[in-house]
Amino acid sequence: ISIAHNPLARPRGASSPACVWHEKVFEVLIRALAAPDAEVREVECCAMGAEACLFDIEISQRRHRRVH
Repeated sequence: ISIAHNPLARPRGASSPACVWHEKVFEVLIRALAAPDAEVREVECCAMGAEACLFDIEISQRRHRRVH
């Protein structure tokens, strides 16, 4: 999952991903709708200078990345 030019990614210049709220919302939704064991982690963040906040989804030992 990605969010391009995320205006909520703060603070700019962060040294680690800063979108914990998005991370947890995506995780709760994916767990409720598709995979109860899903885990979501932000791996790139606009707050760190990336063009998009990028979230990895892990489901049962399989990794799914970049669902646009």
